[in-house]
Amino acid sequence: RVFRTRYSKAYTTQTMDGTKTAALLVALLALAATANAQTVSAGTGRSEYTAGTLVTTALALSTGADTVKTALGVESPGWLTTVKPAYDSNLKATADLNRTGDPVFNAFKAAYGSATFITDYFDKVVAGTENGFTNPAARKEMAEKTAVDMVTMIAVLGKAHEAVADPTQSTREASWDQAAVYYIGAPSKQSATTYGRADKRGADYGTLGASGESAVNAAIIAAFNAGKASTQVAMQTQYDIIVKQYKILYAQATLRYANLIDEDLATNAASLAENVGEGQA
Repeated sequence: RVFRTRYSKAYTTQTMDGTKTAALLVALLALAATANAQTVSAGTGRSEYTAGTLVTTALALSTGADTVKTALGVESPGWLTTVKPAYDSNLKATADLNRTGDPVFNAFKAAYGSATFITDYFDKVVAGTENGFTNPAARKEMAEKTAVDMVTMIAVLGKAHEAVADPTQSTREASWDQAAVYYIGAPSKQSATTYGRADKRGADYGTLGASGESAVNAAIIAAFNAGKASTQVAMQTQYDIIVKQYKILYAQATLRYANLIDEDLATNAASLAENVGEGQA
C-alpha cells in the first residue's frame, strides 16, 4: 500500500510535470512566433504587412538601394567614382541571382541574353557605353532607375514566385514575407523602393488615397496580405495581381516620360536628354 501510494504520488507528479512541460513548450513556440513577427509599413494610415518570419535581410535591400542613391547624389562627374562601388557592395549580389523559373525574370533574361542583365546594363550606363547614352544627367537617371526599380522589382517578383513554387508551407511563407518586405522597404527608405515610385506616379495620375498612398501600392500590399500563409494556388492568384499592378506602375511611368519628351522636343528644352534617359530606363 505504501509503495502504491508513493508510486501514485510520483506518477501524479510526473503527469503534472509533463503537462507543465507541454504547456511551457506551447508557450515558448508562441513566443518565438511573436518574436519573429514584424509589421512593415510606410507610415501612419498606410497599408501594412506583418511578416511571420525573420525579414532582417529583406529590409537591407532598400537600405542598399538608398546607399546607391546617395552615391548618385554626388555632383558630376564625382558620382562616376562612387556609384559603382556602392552598387557592387549593396545590390550586385541580389541583382545577379539567377531567378530562372519566375516568368518575369525569364522574359528579361531572354530579351537581354544574360541572367545578369541588371548588372550588365548598370555597368554600361556607368561606363557610358549603353546604347549611345553619354549625357551625365541621362546616365544618372538610368543608373538610379536600375538600382531602385529594376533590382527591387525583380527581387520582389522572383522571391514571390519562389514562394508560389515551394510545396513546403514554412519556407513558402518565409519567401512570401521577404517579397512583401522587399516591396515596402525599411522605415524611411521608401524613396529607394518601387513602393516610393508608385506613390510618385500616383501623384502624377491622381490615384493617391487620403493617406498619400497610391492605388497601386494599396493593391499590391493587399495582394501580399491575401496570399500570406496560403496555398500555392492562392499565392499564384495573388502573384498574378502583383505582376498586373507592376505593369500599371510602369505603364504610368512610360506614358509620363513619353509626354515629357514630346514637350521637350517641341521647345528644344535642355531637359530632353535627362528625360530620354529616364524614360529609357
